[in-house]
Amino acid sequence: MEYTELDLHSNCWAKIMTEDMDFKNSCPICESKTESPQSICRFCGYNLGDQIIDKVKLKYYMAIIKSSKDWEKEITLKKNFNDIQIKIHGFASTNPERGGWSITKTADFFGESKGTTSTDIKLAEAIIANPELRSFRNKTEAKKRSNQTIKGVKNKANDDIFEFEASLQDHLMENWEKLPLGREWTIHTRDIFSKGKYNTGEIGEMDFLAKHKTKPKWLVIELKRNPPSAATVGQILRYMGWVKVNLAGNNETVEGLIIAGSDDDKIGYALLCLQNVKLNIYRMINGKLQLNEPEPIGLISKFSKLPPEKKAEWIKLHEKARKKANNEIQMAKG
Repeated sequence: MEYTELDLHSNCWAKIMTEDMDFKNSCPICESKTESPQSICRFCGYNLGDQIIDKVKLKYYMAIIKSSKDWEKEITLKKNFNDIQIKIHGFASTNPERGGWSITKTADFFGESKGTTSTDIKLAEAIIANPELRSFRNKTEAKKRSNQTIKGVKNKANDDIFEFEASLQDHLMENWEKLPLGREWTIHTRDIFSKGKYNTGEIGEMDFLAKHKTKPKWLVIELKRNPPSAATVGQILRYMGWVKVNLAGNNETVEGLIIAGSDDDKIGYALLCLQNVKLNIYRMINGKLQLNEPEPIGLISKFSKLPPEKKAEWIKLHEKARKKANNEIQMAKG
């Protein structure tokens, strides 16, 4: 069924958008449902098969989105368009005249400033990490909430974990070689623009896949901002199985590492009988990421029942002991 420009302006716009819900494929630019992975999107004009963008139709579609004041769809469209162009043309970091694609070219395409486009794309990425931002009435309010973080870390005196899981991903990617993980493991990825993620093409996308620099083994890393659940264990085991079948050699082993901002006894019990999957709790200390072993099972439950003054005393003693142990380890390493 074809639609005219008049249909796009009419009150049946929402109905048109939902008529495609039975289709299993989505346009990578406007995220509307399409009939097949080879079809042309009826809304933004993107040719999914040949990866060709109908620039005239896309600009018209953007005008419709802006007039509808759907700010989330607007910023998502910019992000998706920018991502697709980088995949097609390559990445130009600073000077767009050198070839490749950049946010400057995306801004020029949509007829707006680089600052506006850059801020909108960052907000679109923040929404992926923190869906709660969708609840705000407009971009201004959502940006204000998103900007309440400093480099992704919660802007509170006593918090030392990232506000968004995506920020943890970025930090690990940017500082990989400086971390203990980077000294032993090399990131294995299919796409240099994936920020370390590895898309299996079958069962989902791993946060990180790494191969040991000297030993015959692989490492699947799953990131979680909150305490991991039983589903997280199943997820990482699924990825490990896929690596074992598709990438690992006959004599190569596969290990799993869950990195989270906190833990509880439930995940502790779930991992108790899994020798090849470990959990690390991360903290940002003076701008540096530290990975620590989780507390013994049962201790967390006991701690939660303590009165506030006892909790504060316990935390103070615990941190003092942890710092002492870390200093001893550093001295031992020379």
